[in-house]
Amino acid sequence: MARPLLLRTDARFDIGTGHLMRLLALADAWRSHTRGGKIILLGDVAVAGLRQRLEHFAIEFQSLAHPYPETDDLATLASLTKELRPAWIVLDGYHFDADYQFAARALGFPLLVIDDFAHHRSYSADLLLNANPDATQLSYNLEPNTRLLFGSRFCLLRPELRTARDANSLPVAQYGRKLLITMGGADSHGLSFLALQAFAELGAEWEAKIVLGSANQRGEELRNAAAGYPNVEILADVQNMGALMLWADLALAAAGTTTWELAYLGVPALLIVTADNQIRVAAAAQSLGCAINLGWWENLTITDLISALRALAANFRHRRNMTNVGRRTIDGKGAVRVVRAMIMG
Repeated sequence: MARPLLLRTDARFDIGTGHLMRLLALADAWRSHTRGGKIILLGDVAVAGLRQRLEHFAIEFQSLAHPYPETDDLATLASLTKELRPAWIVLDGYHFDADYQFAARALGFPLLVIDDFAHHRSYSADLLLNANPDATQLSYNLEPNTRLLFGSRFCLLRPELRTARDANSLPVAQYGRKLLITMGGADSHGLSFLALQAFAELGAEWEAKIVLGSANQRGEELRNAAAGYPNVEILADVQNMGALMLWADLALAAAGTTTWELAYLGVPALLIVTADNQIRVAAAAQSLGCAINLGWWENLTITDLISALRALAANFRHRRNMTNVGRRTIDGKGAVRVVRAMIMG
């Protein structure tokens, strides 16, 4: 029987859910290639809905009450590796700095580190994964013999999206009227409310679906705000994100991991930067041509948002080009490629 896979990440209201979501994609591919291998996730997962997701994917969850830089973190990781003797340890989180990586690798098991923007002074890993299109432009201080998995061909997509890819044949709407609004797992800046205000000015022929992330604590407030709009639907605990994306003519989204999911399904997107780690993502998506970068959230007005939505909705040629570029850029096989690199490793 295959040795287990040990995942280390956190998902809380203050840091969002994106790291855990892409690890679900990796776990799904790992289990497929190891024919049911055991998977354990160690972390501080404060969101009940995400713990249910882990159960759905048959991932054993071990709660960590005091994550790094608390000493309990590495001590618990060391104890688990001694017990499990994992095939790989996988780290995904911006707080896993050079010291943490060095200590994790010193445990003596292969280490995969997932990163987005080369912000640590050094990286200790057997495999370093950065699936953003501009990964090769970053400067990493690496240990010798670190293998690199860089670029969009290694993008980790949650499993439910890959089953929706057969919608390639769906035509691009002549005029975009169906808007998907998704502001990340927590939406800590309340951008769904800003999006709702902008949507209210677009006209009765528009429809919107607003996705509440698992860590969003203002769901009831948003439902109350949307109660007067019969063409707005608020959705929580979404399990069919692929179908929702395919319903949309265009999307308004935080520029996190959702950026590449929308690209994969060919949904033209307007991106809002809500955190420092999203700056390069939004810029890369615009440079490729699969999204429009609206910039930093604090600088965005309702007027700006209304103008951008109307312009994209009316521009059939632009949306068609964005659809084609997105589908070419992300092919959905990233998790499989990463697992193959791990197995070869």
